Amino acid sequence: ITNQNLPTTFYAQLDRHTPHLMALFIQKASKTGKTANALADIFKAHDAQELHDVHTRRTTVLHALPVYLREETSGFLRTCVG
Repeated sequence: ITNQNLPTTFYAQLDRHTPHLMALFIQKASKTGKTANALADIFKAHDAQELHDVHTRRTTVLHALPVYLREETSGFLRTCVG
């Protein structure tokens, strides 16, 4: 582990799985229920973005993941500013 660049490895794997995860989350968002509504809101925000680059797709997937897993979203994703 000490010889690997963990952020690079993480983002490479995230990018690899993003298309499948987005398809899975969109499929769930098309159904009814609290989780589906929350996922639909996340994808509405994603669709409202002018630019759909790798960063917006990563952000969307990382925000949708705890919702899909029905985990508490407040502490799941930490954003570092600075």
